[in-house]
Amino acid sequence: VKGSRILHDKLLGFIQRNYASDADGAWFFQNGPQRVYVTLEAAPFVWRLEDAGADLPPALRAHTGTPAQDVREVIVDEAGKLYLATERGLGIVHSLDMHLAVPAVEAGWWQPVEVGADQLPGRYGYRRVPEPPPRTVT
Repeated sequence: VKGSRILHDKLLGFIQRNYASDADGAWFFQNGPQRVYVTLEAAPFVWRLEDAGADLPPALRAHTGTPAQDVREVIVDEAGKLYLATERGLGIVHSLDMHLAVPAVEAGWWQPVEVGADQLPGRYGYRRVPEPPPRTVT
């Protein structure tokens, strides 16, 4: 059912390994010859934070399991949601990990700038609602 949570570990792993974007900024996962396009709620990635110790900012891991190293920009939108732009792209910080994000901001490791959520897709080159290419019938 559309919007249902995927709980099957092997299916989830398959999707995570094959998650990518096309040249137009639409995100999908490749399933053999076909692409299954994804509607994004906020951003292409969801960042999970991991405590890296008292003298370091949190480590980042995308919902796909892929780590990110370089936080290039920290963004807060009008609803107070926190986004991190990294070498992998833009992602929203998971709400359960805000207890690790706040100390990173307070310590000065991350310095948020305010950007409207509606400006993020254009600024970071992604489309929240994809429009897959039309099918050709032969």
